Parts: sequence; C-alpha cells; structure tokens
Amino acid sequence: RELAVLFEEATHSSLLSAPLIVRGILRFTPPSRLEKEVLEPYHERYVVEGDLVTVESERKKIKKSISEKSTPHRLIALSFCKMK
Repeated sequence: RELAVLFEEATHSSLLSAPLIVRGILRFTPPSRLEKEVLEPYHERYVVEGDLVTVESERKKIKKSISEKSTPHRLIALSFCKMK
C-alpha cells in the first residue's frame, strides 16, 4: 500500500530576496520505493527503488538513472552534490 504526504520546503539564502518555496509529494511504496516529486514552482522527480536512483528535471532537461551495484561511488556523489 502506497503512503503519500504533501510537503513544503523553504530555502533561505542571502542571494534570494525571499525564500524559495518548493511544494510537492513524498511517496513510499513498500518494500523499497521512495519518490519525491516537486510540483511547484518547477517539476522534478527523484525516485529510489531498490539500488536504482532516478532523477528527472524538466527545468534542467535531464533524466538520469544510477545503479548502486554498478557505480556505488557515483551514487554517493549524487547524494552529496546538488545537480546543476
């Protein structure tokens, strides 16, 4: 059974005149699927399913999937780095 919750994040930065508010949905589908879907002010999707991480971004024009089994160092780097 899927569990879902709406979320709202605020990013504060001296570079911004006002906080950046991001809204979306977090979903968990047992046993091993976690999804974060950003709906406002842009659309992005992050999915962790087993050992596979997928990142989709309309504004950055990317869709990437990384498998922990094939490239564990890239998965660790992705988890610590903001994608530009």
